[in-house]
Amino acid sequence: MTKRDYKYAIMAIGIIFAWLMMMFFCVYKPLSGSINQMNEQIKQQNYELNEMANFIALHNDDLNMYQKQLNTNLMILNQKLPEKLITDELVSKLGDVAQLSNVKITLLKIQPSKMQDNLAIQNIDVALQGDYFSLLSFLRSVSLFQFVTTIQQGTMFVENDSIKCNLTLQIYADNYN
Repeated sequence: MTKRDYKYAIMAIGIIFAWLMMMFFCVYKPLSGSINQMNEQIKQQNYELNEMANFIALHNDDLNMYQKQLNTNLMILNQKLPEKLITDELVSKLGDVAQLSNVKITLLKIQPSKMQDNLAIQNIDVALQGDYFSLLSFLRSVSLFQFVTTIQQGTMFVENDSIKCNLTLQIYADNYN
């Protein structure tokens, strides 16, 4: 073999090596990473499927009871979610509850209602004044409203032997239709 043949042989080996390296980094690595990711997803889905099968096997006899309980909870929630927010009714109920609890409402500000996930949300800012037990009675009565009501934020401070409280109440109504 001549010097020239060695040169061509080395160039051919270099080109083949570069081509193999390119195939390794451009094809094999991305493809094997995608395959590993898909295998992980398959393992996760098999785990979830096994969990569901175990739940069904464990509760096979009482699945009807479980469904009845879910339906009962849904019915109770639907009763507590009126179809429309009636702001006048809310304000009237807040006034009645405050009067019964011996709490003075010093500020009542109704925010514009918002829509979120098929629910109408009404924020009402309320400033209250009273003693500890009166405010506690008011909050308990508000939590027993026929509406789903949450306290979004609140502050309390003591002033002249009474407690002043600022709350933002969130009241929900069904907006599906």
